[in-house]
Amino acid sequence: MTMLLRYAYFTALYPLPITKARVLQILSGHADGLVTNITKFSHSFMQNSVIARIETFPPNTSKPLLILGAHQDSLNYALPFYRAPGSDDDGSGTVTIMQVLRSIIEHDFIPPDDLAIEFHWYAAEEGGLLGSQDIAAAYEKAEKDVKAMLQIDSTLSPSTCFPLHQLIYYPQ
Repeated sequence: MTMLLRYAYFTALYPLPITKARVLQILSGHADGLVTNITKFSHSFMQNSVIARIETFPPNTSKPLLILGAHQDSLNYALPFYRAPGSDDDGSGTVTIMQVLRSIIEHDFIPPDDLAIEFHWYAAEEGGLLGSQDIAAAYEKAEKDVKAMLQIDSTLSPSTCFPLHQLIYYPQ
């Protein structure tokens, strides 16, 4: 995690090469019977999205999907073309889904035969959700069967952390 956060200080214009390298490192320890894949999803802009996929053998691109996503870019709103400290938005989301992937691999979790799990690290989200929209359009065109998608953003932010009693509804 320290390694990722050290490099999570980029503007939205530049790729985060450490994401792919770290995911490759995590996937290298996968269990027998688990098929893993990592791809760079190229866009019309400079930054690539990263997609990691785990499923059982044989791999099948038509399996229904469960997707966990986060974005790997950050933006300095005061000075948009300068460095942007992205340890929260969205280094924290990036690290959160990376930790989920690491835990799945470390504990030899095998998804059901009829389901694939994908982890998406989106590019250029601060520029207007560009990376995720490109991927969503490509998945729609390919008629991918997405059963569920969880987007993780700013999990470190104190503004998103509420005491439990504020989240629970108490009927009168």
